[in-house]
Amino acid sequence: MNKRAQASLEFMTTYGWAIMVTAIALGGLSYMISTDMFVGNTCYMGSAPISCADYALSLTDLNLKLQNNIGREIREISIECDYDGNAGTGSEVYPAVVPPGSPFEINCTGIPGLNDLQKAKVRFSLIYRETEKSFNSSAEGYIILQPGP
Repeated sequence: MNKRAQASLEFMTTYGWAIMVTAIALGGLSYMISTDMFVGNTCYMGSAPISCADYALSLTDLNLKLQNNIGREIREISIECDYDGNAGTGSEVYPAVVPPGSPFEINCTGIPGLNDLQKAKVRFSLIYRETEKSFNSSAEGYIILQPGP
């Protein structure tokens, strides 16, 4: 191997190691940084058969307007919500029996610790029973709200 080939090989190897170390460092940082900090106001239900139609979050209450996309009536709906380890209590659902494709409203009240100066991520869990089934099903989701101006 001549001297020029050896010099270029050493040059490329040195830069290759530098690029690999930089890629590993960036990968580690992206793994540790939560992407929720870049997300605006959102309601997320995942792949649940119930979807968010609208939502509102006050200093102590979470008001949800959801839609039944199951294809059957649902009833006996309850909600549990949690913000930073503080649990709220669910309220009655209107209407009591929700036809397929119809919206319904549910509230979670008494959530301590919320304020309008910081970002809020409130997790909630719906427990419901489909008509013609004898067991309960559940759907989980969360709401992220950024502080307003």
